[in-house]
Amino acid sequence: MSARISWSPILAAGLTVAASMTSCAPSEVAGVVLDEGVEATPDVGEEPLPGEDVTDAAEWQTDAQVAFEAGELARPEPGRPGHDCDSAEECHSGFCIYTPDGRQCTTECLTECPFGWKCSLHKPSLPDEVYICAPGSMNLCRPCRQNGDCLTNGVEAGDRCVPYGPAGAFCGAACGEGTECSPGYACQEVVDVAGAASKQCVLVDGECACTQWFSDAGASTDCQSVNAFGACPGERKCAALGLTECSAKQPAQESCNGQDDDCDSETDEETGGAACFSSNEWGTCPGVYSCTNAKLVCEAADAMAEQCDGAVDDGFADSDLDGKKDCIDPDDDNDGDPDATDCAPLNPALSSKSGAPCTLWVTNTVDALLPNYQVKVDVTAFKAKFGDKFVVLDSNLDSLPYCFETASGECGADSSLKIVWVKVPALPPNASVKLKFEAGTGAAFPPTDVFDFYDSFGGNLDANKWVTVTNGCSPSVSGGWLRSGPDNGVNTMCGVITKQFQLSPGMRLVARLSVEDTPASDCDPMVGIGSSTFYQQGQTSFMPYFGGWMSDDESPKQYILQFQQDVFEEFATAQLRNQTFLVEIDVTQDQLRACQTVDNKCSPWRSRVQQYAHAFVGAGWFGGIPWNYDWVHVRGYAASEPTQTWE
Repeated sequence: MSARISWSPILAAGLTVAASMTSCAPSEVAGVVLDEGVEATPDVGEEPLPGEDVTDAAEWQTDAQVAFEAGELARPEPGRPGHDCDSAEECHSGFCIYTPDGRQCTTECLTECPFGWKCSLHKPSLPDEVYICAPGSMNLCRPCRQNGDCLTNGVEAGDRCVPYGPAGAFCGAACGEGTECSPGYACQEVVDVAGAASKQCVLVDGECACTQWFSDAGASTDCQSVNAFGACPGERKCAALGLTECSAKQPAQESCNGQDDDCDSETDEETGGAACFSSNEWGTCPGVYSCTNAKLVCEAADAMAEQCDGAVDDGFADSDLDGKKDCIDPDDDNDGDPDATDCAPLNPALSSKSGAPCTLWVTNTVDALLPNYQVKVDVTAFKAKFGDKFVVLDSNLDSLPYCFETASGECGADSSLKIVWVKVPALPPNASVKLKFEAGTGAAFPPTDVFDFYDSFGGNLDANKWVTVTNGCSPSVSGGWLRSGPDNGVNTMCGVITKQFQLSPGMRLVARLSVEDTPASDCDPMVGIGSSTFYQQGQTSFMPYFGGWMSDDESPKQYILQFQQDVFEEFATAQLRNQTFLVEIDVTQDQLRACQTVDNKCSPWRSRVQQYAHAFVGAGWFGGIPWNYDWVHVRGYAASEPTQTWE
């Protein structure tokens, strides 16, 4: 076997040949120099100059190799084949290549090369066909992903990237007649990663080891972790301590956890289907588990009035006559749309696929929880498709209270109306909740179930809700309106204050009111919050106002007038007569403000006295005139109303 130059330690080597020329002509190569103490160099001829026949170069290379192997040559002269180099400019040929002994100069060739190197096509020089001398099998057993990873010095030596099963792919070395493989390797017919067949030297036993060169280059390959559950992809590479283990996770049996456990590109598939039971006070209904949002949920109807036992004579309906009671049938109308998503689960002609939306996403856009929040929803499109009867369900399929808003803002049971108020148990911060509007059954709830506080003053004044406050006049209820204030121009004040209910942060007090057309000179409507201690102690000189209550050291007259300027500006009482409008009081932890819809004005936020939390409506002050209140309700308040999206 030919000897190789080895006057420096074997170095890590690398990626591509460094070349500065693309000509087909052989390059100039200088002579060799003798080491000190070596006798005259035998005459091996002169290296051909540029333009000379490359056959002479082959003869010179052969003579140089013979002389070197005979011990008659010393270190090559700089620029000549076999001399160390850092760049192409240092080599007469313009080619500085990687070798097992580091980077060295080489030369062009036709067939013969010194030092046991191979004459190979230099691909970076294409379309010019340039052949250079380069060592072979430099990348043997290098981790790879494509055949190009197995090229060294840009030469095509026939080495290919060979799959080794789950362990990854590694470079082979071209072999055949007259070519022997290194010890531990065998010449075999293989199919490379590109699907082409060739003969390659492949490792017989064990696992490919990393060289320092491979580690410095960060050579890597794709690998797999395989077991009975599947195959998970990973990577392994040459690192400082050698070839790493495959980074792939171990495949596992798929479970309902929101992850692809068996690495088949599907998540939580086939994790439901097991039998389950749902129980309540009426009995137990059978069902099956389904994986929903990475959790196993038992899909079974709630037992109603009788035990849900599947018996034919227990009074349960079978709407689609498929032999399954509705309480255990996931599709009661057998229209192919499961009850969980069906907009009309008892009407086979209507489903979630019928074109009209029945799922409403409500998104809280503030960074705070909104508990028991009232959402105002336009159901015009839904009712046009599904009719007037419906129920509103949350994600747990629990029914939510709702009522229909009239033109005057009251809330009731008239299902011909198009606006509903729905009470949602909780809107998490910066998150969405799903409401399902399900057609076919259902009716509106009393507005007292929807709002935190509600009174539309029907019949007599509700003594369970209000306590009257009088000072020269008495409030009264007539024709669905609360009348508060005198009509005689006397400076008096009267109204009602909530008996038990108190506002808390995150609430909005809303009142609809109007002033009678009387000749009185002036009057103040009074909507706000105050303390029950005033009427409990028999005091009548308290001063509620739009949006709050004065503390003891504030001037009532000055504070009320200032607030009136905030919300009404230049409006005088006379300009408000015969108008009907809303007053809103927004309450936070330590502030409140008032707004009105006469010209949509709001006051600045003002500090509130914490002990004042009872709602008050009334009228009074100078030259009092009557104020009439149509309704009062309290609902949730947020700095930004939640957004809504139908689907």
